[in-house]
Amino acid sequence: NAEESGQSPDSSPRRSPSSGSPNTRSRSPSPGQRRKSSRKRKTIMEKVSKRDIHWRKVGEVLREMMRSKIDSVRTLRKYFSRYSAEPMIHEQALVGLEKALAGQDREDTRKKRSRYVAQGPGQHPSQPMEQDSEEFDRTNDSISRAVSAASNSSEVQTSPAQAEETEAKPKSFSEDFFTRILPEICKRAEKITSYFPKGHIPVLRSDRDDTINLTRVQVASVVANMFLCAMPNNEISFANLLCSQQTYQVAKLRFFIHYFDRLSQLEDQDQPEGFVHIIKNTPNTHFDWVNSNITLKSCKVKFGELENEKNALNIMQSHANLGGGLLYRGRGAEEIRFCLYPELSVAMFVCNKLNNHDSVMVKGAERYSAYVGDDGLTLRFDGDFRDETPKNTDGTVLSACVFMDPNKFERGCAISEQMGKSVMYQDLTKLFCGLRSTPDTDMFQCVATGHWGCDHFFNGNAEIKILLQWMAASAAQKPLVHLVSFHPPGSLIDKKLQSEQIHFPAHTSSSGNAKQKQFIMTLNVCTWIGL
Repeated sequence: NAEESGQSPDSSPRRSPSSGSPNTRSRSPSPGQRRKSSRKRKTIMEKVSKRDIHWRKVGEVLREMMRSKIDSVRTLRKYFSRYSAEPMIHEQALVGLEKALAGQDREDTRKKRSRYVAQGPGQHPSQPMEQDSEEFDRTNDSISRAVSAASNSSEVQTSPAQAEETEAKPKSFSEDFFTRILPEICKRAEKITSYFPKGHIPVLRSDRDDTINLTRVQVASVVANMFLCAMPNNEISFANLLCSQQTYQVAKLRFFIHYFDRLSQLEDQDQPEGFVHIIKNTPNTHFDWVNSNITLKSCKVKFGELENEKNALNIMQSHANLGGGLLYRGRGAEEIRFCLYPELSVAMFVCNKLNNHDSVMVKGAERYSAYVGDDGLTLRFDGDFRDETPKNTDGTVLSACVFMDPNKFERGCAISEQMGKSVMYQDLTKLFCGLRSTPDTDMFQCVATGHWGCDHFFNGNAEIKILLQWMAASAAQKPLVHLVSFHPPGSLIDKKLQSEQIHFPAHTSSSGNAKQKQFIMTLNVCTWIGL
């Protein structure tokens, strides 16, 4: 046939696959592989289609909310139920939002404070004070009677000027929320499809180091959708906070409302500048703790709040799922931190569950609120806070939190269990992984920490934890600042610090044996804290 058509034998068609030649063997997928690939493509397309339908529906409702005049929580709930699949929104009233707008996040503060007397700076209250509480109630009753009598007295004629002043009363916080803050939340939430054209928020890889950089405007849009319970598949929403009657849950909601209150006061040209960087570190190298010749850096212990320490890497304890119980009943240091820095909550979307040695650093979040309360149960919103942390040239706030989940122990466990070699190595590896020298960590001069792993949930020994953090910070070539803001039960460090501030100078190896100096230094610390 090749000769008849005028072609050379070399240009003849290749042999059919049935001939068995290895060079011409077919590589087409099997029927089973084709079916599996087809099902996978179909599933992906269905997910994309559902996501697009969801965001179109949410956008329509949000635009309608911005056009209409919403003046009550009941009306707002009707809009929520049109796009949210959260069962709690359909079954319960938004009691938490009503209490937050009515300022009832402080309703139990007087009662709780009047029952106790603090036993020193930052200590947990322990003694009842019923007499002062009764006296306060008697005074409050007398004031109420006086106000009532004044209101029932004879009517006083008012001038037109006084009448105008009466009519020009400032709006209540509830009215201000519906007229100014809520439209701002809806406007930012509606723009999420333009900020994320692919329709989903990027996620950090779970098997290696990874970084996600988001503008602060993108972060505000994500938090706005969280607040409005508009995220697809009920991923993360404020439904529990919006419907909760517990005072500390209402206080959490109040922090985020204030965040949007601040954003609503900005002009279009004065939007938040800079980025929020979410950086995941995995242990690619293991530090040799036994044979290390690195000397201990200085360790300074003082009273203070961790968030007030400037130009320092903040070590924050976290759960394996970042954010912990922020949107539920969590009331630890991690949840309080997320309330003060609402932009941290975007990390809940981009971080999968942390492995045993992983750490996540969030850089660039700004603090918006002040707070009062010794622990999560007494947490209360205490007004606006202007963060004076320096900023980079692009507007990024030079603040950084390193989130790591410490080992968890049973309450009252033996100290020998916490001093096991494998247990301490796990904490040391995780700490060093989060603090090791990188371009992101090198811009900070020191490491600041509080009671990492020593609260009522993790039940770690405060003395062991501070020594482990000191070792890890020294291995990362950074001094450590240990800030004591409250006193865990039985902590010997905090008892020592009631009367003095302790500063351990750094030791160098200019003379003498460096390892001997490390041993003597550690021995002095252990003796001082009572180990």
